[in-house]
Amino acid sequence: MRIAFAGTPAVAIPTLEALINSEHEIVAVITQPPAAQGRSNKPQSSAVATFAAQKNLLVIEPESINAPQTIETLKDLKADLAVVVAYGQLVKNDALQVFPNGCPVASLARCCASSSSNHPRR
Repeated sequence: MRIAFAGTPAVAIPTLEALINSEHEIVAVITQPPAAQGRSNKPQSSAVATFAAQKNLLVIEPESINAPQTIETLKDLKADLAVVVAYGQLVKNDALQVFPNGCPVASLARCCASSSSNHPRR
């Protein structure tokens, strides 16, 4: 299966690595564009972008995954499925419909919110 992966922080890397080590083909990695970080405020690539580049994967860093030109780029990938882990943008219906086999999404905000509510504050 041809898979597009979307993720940004380091916490998304284990999922990407598992997909790389599977029988599936990773056609592209979509991640947030470089952002200013640290005291120098210099733009730096995301952890996922750095990891994907080291694995010689195609890295796409759109300002918006929902922009018409990005959706056209996604269509050109001809991916069967997209896997989204902590991407950092809401992926809207037009972008989701590009992938015929769907787009499973793992939202860390939802995971953290639900798990933290199960633990009393100290």
